[in-house]
Amino acid sequence: MLFLILNVLAKLPLPFLRIIGTAMGTIAYYFSPRLRAVVTENVAQADLNLDAKTIIQNIARGAMDMIWVWFNSQATVVSKIAVIDSNALAKSLSSEHPSIVITPHLGCFEALGKWYASIHPMTAMYRRPDKPWIAQLVERARHTPNLHMAPADTKGVRMALRTLKQNGTVCILPDQVPKQGEGIWLPWFGRDAYTITLPAKLYTSTQANMYIICALPNQKGWDMVCNPIEIPEGLSTEALTLHLNQVLEQMVMRAPAEYAWSYKRYKRVLGMKP
Repeated sequence: MLFLILNVLAKLPLPFLRIIGTAMGTIAYYFSPRLRAVVTENVAQADLNLDAKTIIQNIARGAMDMIWVWFNSQATVVSKIAVIDSNALAKSLSSEHPSIVITPHLGCFEALGKWYASIHPMTAMYRRPDKPWIAQLVERARHTPNLHMAPADTKGVRMALRTLKQNGTVCILPDQVPKQGEGIWLPWFGRDAYTITLPAKLYTSTQANMYIICALPNQKGWDMVCNPIEIPEGLSTEALTLHLNQVLEQMVMRAPAEYAWSYKRYKRVLGMKP
């Protein structure tokens, strides 16, 4: 039933859905003091002069974008995308070398997956929701030709390695809190956060080209920004992960009000002391 409701909702024009999202964000700002506090604290930690109300409105609008992307065709989503930095993109789409794409929780990463898969196959790693019915909804909604989902577990890592060894593309969101033993404590906007090491380890194992790609919202849809990541030689896993954090921070600063500052990035993972 929920799948059908969201499907119907997604048939509304994208600008109208964004208006709904903005209204929902306004309600959340006034009626969710916990959400407001998390956003305010994270923005202050990053030393940014951003309005918490605007950020929460953008987050809710982003949720409407996600629903629209999920339940519209790949061709329809692609028609709403303007590609920036096409030269870097062309290299990342080459089948002659493996590619690792990283993207923060900035803009619409769901649009990124559908768009990229319309040009070149992609294996995207994801954290499977704990509740089975939510997991089924998300997996069904994300079903797209050439977009293969790999769970963030041992099986998924094997899928990612196999994809890279076949000169394919793997996409990871590295600014989410990893599970126990899967990360290290490194600075994120001036404060240590438990940080996933998988992208660095995949790079070390495969010497893949690395790119950061984001779908930043514009009036019609999204600007797809693609930048190659220069990797200094001889970096350890920790040093490379720190380097990637810095690259992610630079991309966030390109459109800081569009970042998901509501995410509890600094939470402690059981057994992993800062």
